[in-house]
Amino acid sequence: PEKKVHLTDVWYLSLKTNRWSLDQAWMPYGVSHHTAVAVSDTTIALYTHKGVLLYDMGGPVSTVVVQPTTGQGPIGLRNCACCAIPRNRAGTGTNMLLFGGSTGTKQGFSSTAFELDTKSWSWKKLLPTSLEERPRSLQSACV
Repeated sequence: PEKKVHLTDVWYLSLKTNRWSLDQAWMPYGVSHHTAVAVSDTTIALYTHKGVLLYDMGGPVSTVVVQPTTGQGPIGLRNCACCAIPRNRAGTGTNMLLFGGSTGTKQGFSSTAFELDTKSWSWKKLLPTSLEERPRSLQSACV
């Protein structure tokens, strides 16, 4: 059997040249099955089964750091869907909406949604307002 390898390298796609390039930044630990969303013009938040990482391309050298979070957030989920949502009604700032994912067990799929406030770095579990229309755990699109 093949041994699974979680990589630490960071690649980015130039939309001007349509080419991938290896960045000088490296992940602080091996990552796979992650999801990501741009939270500013120069910063991408990545959710991994170990927590949140920030990929910052705003300085002279790109960096990836562990971002501590608080609140009731997802624990150990993989293959989640995520998208950026406005932080407030004025449309300033961006939060991360995370949905679904695998718990890593044989039949463990989540149909839970979480919001990460990217200013306070606090998670909030979102509760459905109706139990009649709930997304299936295998659905994974966020728009």
